[in-house]
Amino acid sequence: MQRYFSDMTDMGQLYINYPMIESYLHLKEQNDPEYLEHKVDANLQVLREYKRTVEKSVLRYTFEFPKRLYGSLMIRFRKVNANPCDICCEKICNISDASDIVNELRGILENSIAHDDLEPFLPALSQRIKRAGYAYNGECYWEHVRNLFKRIIAQNIWRANYIQSNQHEIDDSQYKTCFEQLDLVKILQVQNTSSRDTVTGFIRVLNTCVFIIAEYNFKLVL
Repeated sequence: MQRYFSDMTDMGQLYINYPMIESYLHLKEQNDPEYLEHKVDANLQVLREYKRTVEKSVLRYTFEFPKRLYGSLMIRFRKVNANPCDICCEKICNISDASDIVNELRGILENSIAHDDLEPFLPALSQRIKRAGYAYNGECYWEHVRNLFKRIIAQNIWRANYIQSNQHEIDDSQYKTCFEQLDLVKILQVQNTSSRDTVTGFIRVLNTCVFIIAEYNFKLVL
């Protein structure tokens, strides 16, 4: 099937994720220097645990931040004339400077959350924003997530190139060429070979579905 579905302009492109689609979350940090070597044992018990493991990733928290934020605000919105929760969420996600973040959050929420609930909530909320990875780095949430996806795509191109060509290092000027030279059939063959043994076999972690963005417009990646 990988050989047959190999052209998105013809029969379509099959993107196989190893070991599953959640592999895009398999980063210990937002820039993970160890990603090149990430592997999982090729046995069913480990694979059953894999999904639960990657769901604890720092990336999962970042991607779910707006939903978590909305839930946290909704249980605190008690004033009759509260601003709509989604407007407050949008304003909080648009914060890009953490130098005075507690006061900025207070200004957004003070007309919507009772004072006694708001004050103890503000430090905790600022820490949640820090954990999500934005504002403290000079980016709003949406800009941060966009750049994070770029890094995820680039790291998977790096990883795929390593699986296919055993090339450890590529610089920014090489990513497009490396991506264009990727052979997903060859990568599948390498993965099949390494995972064949049910005792010692392993699967190299790789997410290829993110490549659809690079296929559409590589300028969105680098």
